[in-house]
Amino acid sequence: MTISCGECRQGKWGNWNCCARTNPNGREQAEYLRVPYADVGLIVIPDGLDDEQVIFLSDILPTGCQAAEYCEITPEAEKTIAVWGCGPVGVMAIRSCFLLGAKRVIAIDEVPERLALAHARGAETIDRCVLN
Repeated sequence: MTISCGECRQGKWGNWNCCARTNPNGREQAEYLRVPYADVGLIVIPDGLDDEQVIFLSDILPTGCQAAEYCEITPEAEKTIAVWGCGPVGVMAIRSCFLLGAKRVIAIDEVPERLALAHARGAETIDRCVLN
């Protein structure tokens, strides 16, 4: 979960994960989580959806989607995007690139199962081990 105050410079730019106000002691670990500014950035899960249906909404999907948004993809631009790493975040980035209108997505990884997932989602794949 990304926690942001929504008022700092990064928050106003929409970079929720870069908020300096909400975690000034970020190097320390805690047993409990306090959620300051919980009214910013959180979403309400509609009734009828179970955990399996929404699990990726908390971190994996937003991270992949934000990466794709940084690429400034539009259908008119006909961009080719490369994604290094085809784990959960990479797969969500691939899906987000296509949803935003990328012409091609090239997925690079060394794990055959991850490359297969990327290929199944429409990406062209490159085995990183072959590049060395």
